[in-house]
Amino acid sequence: MSYINTTTGDYPLSAAEVRAAHPNTSFPSEVASFETAITEIGYAVVQQAPQPEVTYTQNITEGAPIESNGTYQQTWMVSNASDEEITQRIRSNADYLAFWDSLMVSTVYRAIREQSFVSLPMNTLATEFIALLGDAKAGRTNETAIQQSMDAILFTGTFTEDHLQELQASLVSGKLDSIYILS
Repeated sequence: MSYINTTTGDYPLSAAEVRAAHPNTSFPSEVASFETAITEIGYAVVQQAPQPEVTYTQNITEGAPIESNGTYQQTWMVSNASDEEITQRIRSNADYLAFWDSLMVSTVYRAIREQSFVSLPMNTLATEFIALLGDAKAGRTNETAIQQSMDAILFTGTFTEDHLQELQASLVSGKLDSIYILS
C-alpha cells in the first residue's frame, strides 16, 4: 500500500515512512485504523490502478496520483521508447535456441545440408553459420557475422520460396525477425 502526503505531495510513501515522519505520534497497528488516523494528519491512501499493457516500443512510468472527491488514484504514463531502448529489448528477447530448434526440423536446413555435401563453398558457409549460431546460443552473438553468413548461404545456394518462408518462420519463432533480414 502506498500513501501520499496531501500537503507536500510527497509520494510514494510507505507506512514506515509515515511513522518515521511522526516519531512522537502513536499509530494503531491495524491497517484500517492506521489509514483512518493518518488522514487526520494530512496523508491519504493511494488506490492501486493496474498498469496499462504496453509494447516493446513503449515505456511506462508511474505518474502523480490524481485526487477526486478525497480519494487518490494511482496513475500511469505511457511514452515512446528510444531507438536504443527498443533495440536493447529486441536483442534481450532474441532466442537463438528456439530459432535453432525450428531451423533443424525445416526443409530449408535439409536443403543447406544437402547442398553442403556437393559444394565446398556451401559446406564452408554452412559450417560457419552453425558455429556462429552456437556462439549466439552461448551468449556470444555477432549479429553482423550472422547476417553476412545467412546472406552468403542464400546467395550461394539454391532455395525455393517455401524455403525462404520457412527460414523467415524460424526467425520469427526465435524473435529474430527484427534483427535479421532475408535478402
